[in-house]
Amino acid sequence: MVQPTELRVRSAVGADLAPLIEGGMLADALSGDANLAVTSVVPPEIGAVAGLLDDQPDADLLLLSAGGLLGAVVRDVDVDEVRAALAALMDRARQRPTIVIVANGSTIDPGAPGSDATDVELVIHRFDAALLRASQTDGLSVLDVDRTLAVLGAAGHVVAPLRYDEVGLRAIADELAFVVRDYGLLDERPLLVQQGRR
Repeated sequence: MVQPTELRVRSAVGADLAPLIEGGMLADALSGDANLAVTSVVPPEIGAVAGLLDDQPDADLLLLSAGGLLGAVVRDVDVDEVRAALAALMDRARQRPTIVIVANGSTIDPGAPGSDATDVELVIHRFDAALLRASQTDGLSVLDVDRTLAVLGAAGHVVAPLRYDEVGLRAIADELAFVVRDYGLLDERPLLVQQGRR
């Protein structure tokens, strides 16, 4: 029998994805292929994300989320600040063998009346776009929560801005497990390298 790989995870997710780590959904999705050694920290303000690896330099995976970075009460962000902070984080992550994955947020606000986008939806759209740009330029990986939930019929699985029901969370956990495997974090092979265009 093959022994499960130890996967050292540094988690700075918000309440949006906390059940993936604390509720064991990611461990379930990995089907026993990994023993998760998780260090959870309170998500920092956007400008301080580069320091997340300072006290755990041997993390295999750093997981961040829209809910953690935007806060419990979704607040507007400066997309240039987001991109600069993530670029600094990726510069530090490249100095160690850490894969950085940031989960974007569903752009659905289930409490929104009518078809006009709410302020919350617009903030999440801008944040998600900043993540996509950071992925292209700096090489971080974006876990596309917005797409994953849209495939399920997001309106039925988003219970509040950046809050998802159990079915939605399980789908997100499955997608995250796929990405973890795709990076080779559970294999005895070289890891894919996160590269950007800068």
